Amino acid sequence: MRVVRLHIPSGPIKMDNSPLLRLSPELRNAIYEHLFDDAYAITLQDGQTQQALTKTCRQLRKETLGMYYSLVRLNAHLDDGPATPLARWMETIGRENCLLLNEVNIWDLHMLNATLHGEEATQRFLDSRRRNGEVLVLRPAGPWLVDRGWYLKDLVMGLQTLGLSLRMFCEISEDEALPKLSSYFAIVPLDRVATTPQAHLMQQLEELGFDDEMRDDVMQQIHRPVEGGGGYQEVRLRKGRRDFFLVLKGAELVTIRQTFIPREEDWLF
Repeated sequence: MRVVRLHIPSGPIKMDNSPLLRLSPELRNAIYEHLFDDAYAITLQDGQTQQALTKTCRQLRKETLGMYYSLVRLNAHLDDGPATPLARWMETIGRENCLLLNEVNIWDLHMLNATLHGEEATQRFLDSRRRNGEVLVLRPAGPWLVDRGWYLKDLVMGLQTLGLSLRMFCEISEDEALPKLSSYFAIVPLDRVATTPQAHLMQQLEELGFDDEMRDDVMQQIHRPVEGGGGYQEVRLRKGRRDFFLVLKGAELVTIRQTFIPREEDWLF
């Protein structure tokens, strides 16, 4: 049996001597693209989501991380829980990489609930549907969120801290007056930048789907004097059969939750 001895350098390796980095940027990009191209989606896991090459050295990380996010498909499993872990992950990777994301599929147990796309992937999606004769537009996700997609509220709040927003892909047809909703969403920059704490709060509530009347109600309540509680204040709103409870410190939204008010006939069963 022949024994092969590996030569392990005793000192630090200079990246200038790396055969990979001696290649042209164009060739390196072709290699990276081939490496990251995968027919299977990758499941998001704490600390184990980034491809190994992106963690080898600073230069390779700088060259490859954005391309990695722009090519792979990611699965986020909420398991019947809130989107808090996904929101934290997006805050960790930062605004620039969020806009580069190719596809993030959000699963609740075994059901696909939503798919998110960054800027370039959004444009490709719109172009592909347009070639098929379909007309898609991007609409604010807030009105849908407050009624049907409340499980994504933590994600919306996290994106807003990065200056980003969710927009829903909606199909426009000649036969229907209203756009057809979908489970596809685009991650886009916010239309405007809030310059005061109050404006930031109003923008946050708008992103969550609160209408003008609800936002005005919040502003009226937070202007009332707060006694004790360390400056924290709970604001309660009602919309239809939903009660919303907001905990604020000044004009900063700390937490928000909602409860459903059962109909009288629900108690009969």
